[in-house]
Amino acid sequence: MDIKQVPVLAEDELWLGFYESYQNFTLRRKYLRLVRLLSHQKEIDENIRTIKKDKRKSLNAVFMLSQKAHSGEDDMVSGEMEAEKDRIETLNRQLSELAERRQRLKEETANANLALLKQTIRVAYTGIKKHERQQQDIAGQIDALKASLNDMIDKKHSLEEEKSSLYRLVHALIGREEADKLDRDYLE
Repeated sequence: MDIKQVPVLAEDELWLGFYESYQNFTLRRKYLRLVRLLSHQKEIDENIRTIKKDKRKSLNAVFMLSQKAHSGEDDMVSGEMEAEKDRIETLNRQLSELAERRQRLKEETANANLALLKQTIRVAYTGIKKHERQQQDIAGQIDALKASLNDMIDKKHSLEEEKSSLYRLVHALIGREEADKLDRDYLE
C-alpha cells in the first residue's frame, strides 16, 4: 500500500462522514493522534515562515550595513554587521532544526495516517459483515412473510369459494326469495 496516495484522513470529508457514524475508542484515539501531529506540523511551518521572514530582514540589514561600510559612512557598522551575521547563523541553525523536526513529524504523520487507515478498514469490514448478516436475516424474514402471505391468500380464496358454495346450496334448496329473507335475518 502506497501511503503517499492515501489522503490525510483527518482532513478528508468522506472519511469524516464515516468517522461520525462509526467511531469507536481505538478509531478516536488514532484520529486524535493524527490531529495532534498535524497541529504540530502547522506550528512548525508557522515557525519556519517567521524565522525566514526574520532572516530576510537580517540579510537586508547586512546588505544595508555593507553598503554603509563600503561608503565609509559609519564606523560602528562592522559591529552591527557581525551581530546580524551571528543572528543569521542562529536563524539558520533554528531553520535546520525545524526542518529536521518537520521531516520527522511528516513521517510520524504518514505512519499515524496509515494506522488510522488500517483501523478504518477494520471497522468498515466489521460493519460490512454486520450489515450483511442483518440483510440476510431480513431477507429470511421477508421470505417467511411472503410464504405466510401466500398461505393467507390461498386460505382467503378457499374461504370465498366455500362461502359461495354455501350460498349456492341455500339458493338451490329454498330459492332466491327465501334465501334473501334469511340473509336479512342471519347476516344483518
